[in-house]
Amino acid sequence: GRLEPYAGSPDWDTGQHLPCMVRINYNTYMWTRWAVPIDAHNTRMFYCHTAVRRTAMGRAYEWLSYHLSITG
Repeated sequence: GRLEPYAGSPDWDTGQHLPCMVRINYNTYMWTRWAVPIDAHNTRMFYCHTAVRRTAMGRAYEWLSYHLSITG
């Protein structure tokens, strides 16, 4: 079956959310990049991957693809 589209709210869908967030909706999942300043010259970056999967197979796919992408 096909993956369901990721439905973000109009206020928090794709785009920049100042001062420190960028969200990209890839239609079936969402990536958020969050920049947190450490000092005047350094920034810590956090990345959040969000997807809604309603079946056990879909959740297993997301778990596996996430863990393979960060270790591969």
